[in-house]
Amino acid sequence: MTGFARLRPDLQWNLLQDGQEQLLLAEDPLGYAPAPVALSAAAAPLLEALWTSTSWEEFRRQISLAPEEFEELRPTLEQFLRELDEHYLLLSPRFEQRRLQWEQEYRLQPVRPAALAGISYPESPEALRATLTEALLQAPRAALPARPYAAVIPHIDLRVGIASYAAAYRVLEELRPELVVILGTSHYGWHAPYILTEKDFQTPLGTLQTARELVQALHERCPHATTLTDVAHRPEHSIEFQLLFVQHLFGDAPPQILPILVTSFAEYVESGIEPEGAAVGDFAAALSELVAASGKRALWIASADMAHIGPKFGDSDSAHALAPDAQAADRALLEALQHGDYRSYFRHIAHLGDRYRICGLPPVYTLLAALRPRQGILLDYRIWHEAETRSAVSFASLVYVA
Repeated sequence: MTGFARLRPDLQWNLLQDGQEQLLLAEDPLGYAPAPVALSAAAAPLLEALWTSTSWEEFRRQISLAPEEFEELRPTLEQFLRELDEHYLLLSPRFEQRRLQWEQEYRLQPVRPAALAGISYPESPEALRATLTEALLQAPRAALPARPYAAVIPHIDLRVGIASYAAAYRVLEELRPELVVILGTSHYGWHAPYILTEKDFQTPLGTLQTARELVQALHERCPHATTLTDVAHRPEHSIEFQLLFVQHLFGDAPPQILPILVTSFAEYVESGIEPEGAAVGDFAAALSELVAASGKRALWIASADMAHIGPKFGDSDSAHALAPDAQAADRALLEALQHGDYRSYFRHIAHLGDRYRICGLPPVYTLLAALRPRQGILLDYRIWHEAETRSAVSFASLVYVA
């Protein structure tokens, strides 16, 4: 590598303790870097400068070196950048070449392959079915006053949240949907409010067919709100985890799927303006109308987590210190969700400036705006603490009944 290159802003960084040494672990959720990279925590000022600088001169000022000192250290710094670039951690020509190649290859694929098999869940179909069966058997079957037709279900890693998934799917297992609409949080793409795909989805349990006619109709109805540039689906877990249960429960008569990633509502939160206007409202109305017009028995799922707190997510305090207030805020949100009140749900989050980083806001709001349900039933609520990062994520399962 020659010249200066910035640090990629889409990497995930965790501070870890290895004996007496603190390490920064760089992970690439998009998968361009082949493996996590561990760096000494002492490199943090250099990494921060690499993230905010656009030239060697700006970088020099960021790390507060006089010109003569910088020139002495420059060979060492250039070697440091070359090592980062070897792992595809910089916005360099080498990384751009890899990105374009991967995206082109993905665009040409008719099927989206599983991204988390063998990582978050077993790769073997037999082992995976055993895991899902066990989780469902351990989940209590809640008595519902009417037939469920929609749900809010977590997308947290199955290794820590499978019981909450099972709480929802336990009461959905007798349904026989012809179409499953899945609105998932988009963690890796921001091309448009709604990221569509015409690809079928493959997991160890087989391949589910995407309802392409609905995808095309949605894009035609809402070109301002949607994109078919679908590379964000490649690494995304928020839809993949739901499909495992869908295949496990409904595999004897596999439904079609309508997989939709919903991008950030940050602009609405910051302005306090309801998302229901313009693109979001148009899309929710179109989605509702087109699914109804298809005549298919539909199951609707919002794949969504709740609060993200602690140093891993930018807080100075630990999750244990923040949890009482975060869970009080969660209770207000769950109350709104049980009444299908998406406006109050949004207002609670916006009032706090999304203090607790509710990543499920976009898909949940869209589902509720599309369906206008009146009765939601809370089945499960949990908070998972990650000890090594002193951070936590809360999540819940709810179903909506007719």
